[in-house]
Amino acid sequence: MKVFVALFLVFGCVSGWAVTVATPAAGYFRLAAPAGSDTQLVLPLLTRSEGLGRVVNVTTDSVQLDVPGIADGKFGPTAAGSYYLHIKTGSLGGLMFRIVSSTGTQLRLDTRGTDLKAHPLGSIEVGAHGALACVRKLATIKDVFGDGESAALAPVTSLVSGAYQEGDAIFVPSDSGRMEAGHARISYLVGSGWRRSGDVIGDAGMTVLRPGSGFVVRTGPTSEFESFLTGYAAYGRFAIDLPVTETGEVTDIHVGLIIAEEVSLQASGLLTSNVASSPVGASAAATLLKDLLLSWPGGRAGMDRPPDRRYYGIAETWYEAGRVADADALKPGSGYVLRLLGGRDKRFWFQNSTD
Repeated sequence: MKVFVALFLVFGCVSGWAVTVATPAAGYFRLAAPAGSDTQLVLPLLTRSEGLGRVVNVTTDSVQLDVPGIADGKFGPTAAGSYYLHIKTGSLGGLMFRIVSSTGTQLRLDTRGTDLKAHPLGSIEVGAHGALACVRKLATIKDVFGDGESAALAPVTSLVSGAYQEGDAIFVPSDSGRMEAGHARISYLVGSGWRRSGDVIGDAGMTVLRPGSGFVVRTGPTSEFESFLTGYAAYGRFAIDLPVTETGEVTDIHVGLIIAEEVSLQASGLLTSNVASSPVGASAAATLLKDLLLSWPGGRAGMDRPPDRRYYGIAETWYEAGRVADADALKPGSGYVLRLLGGRDKRFWFQNSTD
């Protein structure tokens, strides 16, 4: 078994920002998967903040920060990586947006269909007392799983052979969190590097792993996976954007904790009394289920396994197989699936860490 140590997360601070804050606690975390398994995972640590500033102006899809001296293109996507903006305070506090381009202090964002000037959560505060926001680099496949001889997964010799179908791979959902047509299946191809199924040329090692978005690691029958990540524990408020679902469809969204601490289902914020905004819709009864939270506890082998636990809510109480499950814990590093019935507007799963 190869063990990869990822130290990328603690480097790369940029000076000259307008607001000074304490650096969140640095630490390490072990991600692992047994041989011959599909394991649901999520990144349990963040990359270091590139700095913090206030929002002084906003358009439908961009913000301007009070941070002088940012070179054009500094935070736009390049071959070296991509960045995201985390709004830390105010009405939109917790939301994270991928940065599409940057021109000086103006950052254009992928808002995933929302208007920043008419957002369902309210308006971004601007000016001298504008919302605080920070920029972080998005982690990539190479960052987490290594590259070359240090790659943590066993390489494959072909992207089309039967050996590949049963070999080590990473399944990364689309930006909506769905394992749908837009998702990626990535393996380390001998002699080439990280490659996506159907594309033997493009460098799939730069595929990003977004905070709070789960992914699946598939290990072959004799290859375990282990990676030690060093980074920063999430501090403050974070939000996972849950997409609109169409009437009649059932949607699986791959999610996980952004905060690096266990949290009980009751305290998770997934099930609330507000029917219009609760991330998980409550069921009328155990015989008439609505939304589900699916869990695959780690450490057990098996590919394409059905979930070990199916949680559902009635009123504000969590249940699993008929028992009250409020005290069951969501664990950092573990991935989960929200199975949502259709006909829902955009929702947000808020997570808070104050340690």
